[in-house]
Amino acid sequence: MGRGCGKTRLSVEIGYRLLKHFEHGVYFVDLSSLTAPAQVPLRLAQVLGLDTTGADEIIIALREYLMNHEVLLILDNFEQVLPAAELVSRLLKTASGLKVLVTSRAVLQVYGESELGVPPLELPDLANLPTAEDFRDLEQFEAIQLFVMRAQAVLPTFGLN
Repeated sequence: MGRGCGKTRLSVEIGYRLLKHFEHGVYFVDLSSLTAPAQVPLRLAQVLGLDTTGADEIIIALREYLMNHEVLLILDNFEQVLPAAELVSRLLKTASGLKVLVTSRAVLQVYGESELGVPPLELPDLANLPTAEDFRDLEQFEAIQLFVMRAQAVLPTFGLN
């Protein structure tokens, strides 16, 4: 999936629509702040509400929890921790009720992976931008809508003007 195509927004919507199909829930795991693949097990354990003492125990706890639960994990921004794909692969092999949806600009190259390319969000023609009077016309573009939504998450009073 490419940059600027709304991968996160799309994955959250998919997770919401699939909630009723996963008895033990859908979990969104934001990986954007991680700087090393070794941090992924801890983040997963935190999101799942598992005990996070000891690195070896974390992976065991993840495996044991996921083996007994029907769960969808949405792993967002995985390209930053791509070597952690090995962990995802191992978890999928040991936990039959686990499904994983990954947003990434790179494929994980794990067994059973299906890749779905998402085209970039539509942008206005930069050579033909609307006048100040027609500025609100920009809101028809998906990329602008996403920008406004993200800006309002930080500053609720934000609006195009």
